[in-house]
This record gives sequence, C-alpha cells and structure tokens, in this order.
Amino acid sequence: MLENEPTPENNIEGLDKEPTKEELFGMAQELCNIKEPLPFNGINQYFYNELKAQYNPELREEYPDFAPEDIDVLITRFQNEGIKIVSGGDPKTGELFVLPFSSNNIRQHSIRISNLNVVDDMNDLLKTVISNHKTITRGYNK
Repeated sequence: MLENEPTPENNIEGLDKEPTKEELFGMAQELCNIKEPLPFNGINQYFYNELKAQYNPELREEYPDFAPEDIDVLITRFQNEGIKIVSGGDPKTGELFVLPFSSNNIRQHSIRISNLNVVDDMNDLLKTVISNHKTITRGYNK
C-alpha cells in the first residue's frame, strides 16, 4: 500500500475529491446568490496585458454605452466596491462573470471568472469554482 493512499481510517469525506459538474453548477449558483461584496484579489497578469493592448479609448469615446471599460478603471472599482459573480445569459453554459458589486452591466464592466487570481485566503466557494471552471464549461458547444 502506498504511504498516502486513502484508507477508511485516513480518508476524510470530501478531501481531495473533485467536485462533479452538477456540484460545480450548484456552487456557481450559490456564488451568484451571494448578496454582499466579495474581496477582489487581482487578475491574471497575461489577461491584464491582453486587455490593455486591446483597449481603444477612441471606440469607448464614440460608443460609451457599448465599448468595454478600461481594465484599470474596472480594477479600481473591483478594489473599492468588491466584486459579485453573475451568470451569463444561459446558466447552462456555465459562463460566469465578475462585476463591480454595484454594476449589472456585463457588456462593459465584466471579466470572466477564470481570469481572477486564486489566493489562499479567498472565499472557499469562489476558489473551488475558479479552480474547476473548465469542468463547468467543458462540452458546451451546442
């Protein structure tokens, strides 16, 4: 027997168990139902660099109700207000977005949940969903 192999004596229920897709959908729904702001722990540096490179201030000026907000403005709002998690138009897709807590504008004020940094002291539910987000969205190409 391997030293770390689970046995009935040392296997704590749920420890090291990957959540099922159904459990992850439930967790995602639970996250979307949280009524207080969650702390913002930053975003993936690669994603940040991509958004900075793509940002077009002229487009934002010409179409203020359509063009996305500058990522630095969003980060400031995330830090000041906290964040909330919302699902996309069809919850069956597993698409989850991060918004400043006071916003409902997915088009201009959101980033995908998978672009958040995962840190040790964050909300456990949020950490689990981010870490397993590919499982939630896998196979949805219908």
